[in-house]
Amino acid sequence: MPLAALDIKGRKHISYELKPEEYRQKWMCPNCEELMYFVNSRLRIKHFRHAVDNQCEPEPETEEHISLKKYIYAWLSNAGYECNYEVKIGNRIADVTFYNPRKGILRIVECQVSLISNYEAQQRENDYYKNKVHEVYWVLYPKNYLTRYKKHRGDIVRLKDIERENMDSPRFFYFDPRNQQIIKLYFKPKWMKGGGECKTIFLIEKDELIIKNKQITNWGMVDNWIKGKQNFQIINI
Repeated sequence: MPLAALDIKGRKHISYELKPEEYRQKWMCPNCEELMYFVNSRLRIKHFRHAVDNQCEPEPETEEHISLKKYIYAWLSNAGYECNYEVKIGNRIADVTFYNPRKGILRIVECQVSLISNYEAQQRENDYYKNKVHEVYWVLYPKNYLTRYKKHRGDIVRLKDIERENMDSPRFFYFDPRNQQIIKLYFKPKWMKGGGECKTIFLIEKDELIIKNKQITNWGMVDNWIKGKQNFQIINI
């Protein structure tokens, strides 16, 4: 469900920010430039829809994915960045982009709810880097990740390959939907009873709260997202 569309003057609008008098005007897709309609959904998030189905929307979106995109977009926008939803870069459509106009640096945040392999994630990153993207960040929604191991307490989890391969990356985070916060998790291997490390089962060693309710709480970690913060006026909401 696209959240962004262009008006007849080429200005981008966000679906849930529209005023009622704007609902019925003509809208165009910012990627394929085809006609779109505004959908004033009362049960789901307000969004846009293509007048004719095409390949511009490769897969349906879940409510979790849309909500996570909204969350990321909101705090980056309020941190002073030029942000956009659903930007076509090469043959890919990035979830959220944020741009440093002073340095001309474009970064991407991929909001991942559905399962994706590390190989697929690397392919996606490589495609972005070929198109002059500076950095790609990942925020995973725990619906299909951080799988609790059997009946153990919550700090023992089975990790997918994308989690194992990127656990030490400064650009890899998790979203906590219950507390509306982004966290960085650190893991250590779980040892088997007979000795040796379990290859897929890990203990959550510690976590760092990065962003809570769109407020930046850990500048040390956010520096990995927002380089040179002294050049920007950061506004916490």
